[in-house]
Amino acid sequence: MIRFLLSLWLLALASASLAQTPAPQSPLSPALTSPQPEETDEEAPELALPLQKWGETNPDCLEWTNQCQICSRKEGSAPQCSLPGIACLPGQPVCKILRPRP
Repeated sequence: MIRFLLSLWLLALASASLAQTPAPQSPLSPALTSPQPEETDEEAPELALPLQKWGETNPDCLEWTNQCQICSRKEGSAPQCSLPGIACLPGQPVCKILRPRP
């Protein structure tokens, strides 16, 4: 009986010491990774621009798409864009209709 109580006491002592030991962090832990520099608007890729903004920077394009949305503009009005699909992954914006040259 004394051996049984002694083994229970040792087991409780061992589990208490394990509970106080901090868990090792994995090499992929966010706390161990170096902070990444924030991207500025000048360095941001063109995909990060909203599709409507892409049309403003390309005034000769009357209709453009990124394979998720379609935007178009009429003379003298602001660009109008469709809503993207829920599972769509946008691609590079492409002009579909150019303004006719006089």
